[in-house]
Amino acid sequence: DNLPAGMIVPVGPNVTQTCGPATLVDTSDNTKVVVSGGAIGAAAGGVSASCYVELDVVASAKGKYTNTLPAQSITVNGVPTLSPPSPVPADLNVVDPIVVHKAIGAFSLDTVGLPGGMATGEASRMAGAVAPLLVHLNNPNNVALTGLAFTDVLPAGLVVAQTPNASTTCGGAVVAPASATELRLAGGSLAANSTCTVTVDVLSNNPGSYTNTIPSGGVTTTEGVKNEEPTSARLNVAKPPTVGKQFD
Repeated sequence: DNLPAGMIVPVGPNVTQTCGPATLVDTSDNTKVVVSGGAIGAAAGGVSASCYVELDVVASAKGKYTNTLPAQSITVNGVPTLSPPSPVPADLNVVDPIVVHKAIGAFSLDTVGLPGGMATGEASRMAGAVAPLLVHLNNPNNVALTGLAFTDVLPAGLVVAQTPNASTTCGGAVVAPASATELRLAGGSLAANSTCTVTVDVLSNNPGSYTNTIPSGGVTTTEGVKNEEPTSARLNVAKPPTVGKQFD
């Protein structure tokens, strides 16, 4: 199987296969995959037998890579067969990662590439006061992304407000009930070259500093595209003022 230009087999390609213990998968030339010694059992009950070989590949740049197994390229005991009867192509779209930024009260700890409406800094609230948490997601690619999902675990002491006001422009479902300790998005989507947001109100009744982070790889999609960079925001919760009265 000759790989297309720009695609290679990496060192340690995590080969798995179900074609038998005698199967050899040769990747010494990292531009192709040579499989030999495999065995496939006979069909049973009208159901064809099969096996597979799986391994990792990497691409050097963004773009569409088509890997094609030529027609009649499978041999049995060194004898050519008619399989596959026609070329078998498979496409790999190599794209940029999702770009994610988080803000609490419009402030983010991120310093580069913030979208409009966000600024670098830290939010401040009195104990028990609500602050809006916003997650901004950007798909910089020419292909749509589906199955958009993440779980944002809040730091201890920070919870979803009693009136969550949870909403999203990403489609799917936002799960953020009152007093919850996490915010979840499931089943969202991002059109090509587009953005969307997820918002919810949060609060803490305890003075302190609360840093909330979505880690690298915390945002996932059906296509396997994730966020490469983490994103964080911080809420500083102050003690309420005290009032005293005295008669002289």
